Amino acid sequence: EYRDYEKIASYFSFPSVFGISSNPTVLNNKNELIDRYKIVREENIQEGYKYSLMEGYEFFQLSANISIIKATYSRYNSNYNKIYTGKGIYFYKKINGDWKLYCIDSL
Repeated sequence: EYRDYEKIASYFSFPSVFGISSNPTVLNNKNELIDRYKIVREENIQEGYKYSLMEGYEFFQLSANISIIKATYSRYNSNYNKIYTGKGIYFYKKINGDWKLYCIDSL
C-alpha cells in the first residue's frame, strides 16, 4: 500500500498543489501526481524508511465543503526506530459527496 499510487491518486482532485509555502507545484492530473509521489516516496525519503504513523492531528471545518487537517507524523525503520518526525497541512474539498485532497504542504 505504501506504493499503491493509483489508490493514493484516488484521494485527490485536480489540479492539486504541493508545497504552497515554499515552492508551489501544480499537479494537473493523476499522472503528474503519481510522478510526484514516486519522487517523494522513492527518492527523497529517509534511508531505511519502512512505515509512518500519525502522532496527532487538528481538524478545521472551514465551510460545508472545505476542511483542513494539520497532522504530525513519525517515520520508522524496519527496527521500529523513529527516524523522522514531521508536520503537514492537508486541504480537502467535498466533490460530489466525497472529500478530496487539493493541496498539501509541509510545516
